[in-house]
Amino acid sequence: MATITVRVPKNIRKEMKRLKHINWSEVIRQAIAEELKKDRMKRASQKIDELRSKSKVKWDSAAVIREWRERRR
Repeated sequence: MATITVRVPKNIRKEMKRLKHINWSEVIRQAIAEELKKDRMKRASQKIDELRSKSKVKWDSAAVIREWRERRR
């Protein structure tokens, strides 16, 4: 594992010391992992939008669902 250093204000560090039962390294690891996940999802969404805009076929989901429902009758 790599090591990083995080700077926090003294008042926050004082509160962190008071809550010794919390594994702050794990909290920070999870927060970083969550931000990375959000970024990956955002980039994937942008890529999907980019691919959709290049598509020549325009797909209307409401029309397709309506057609499926009509076929069931």
